[in-house]
Amino acid sequence: MKIQNILVEGGGTLSFSLLKEELVDRLVLIQAPIIIAGHKHLSFSGEGFESLHSALFLKNYILKKAGQDLIFIWDRF
Repeated sequence: MKIQNILVEGGGTLSFSLLKEELVDRLVLIQAPIIIAGHKHLSFSGEGFESLHSALFLKNYILKKAGQDLIFIWDRF
């Protein structure tokens, strides 16, 4: 099929599962200058990492600003 790119725009559970299984090569997060709290407004959910040692630490990322929004871009390679 020669598929090279797939855009996944899913919920928190799907996003966490893809990150945990190391199936993500690029992560782009856009944060508006507003915080909406509560269990219905999570960016990531799912089972979570068991400890800080097993957590996913992102290195070599870029942080940009677009208007008032912040854009976080991380590439695995």
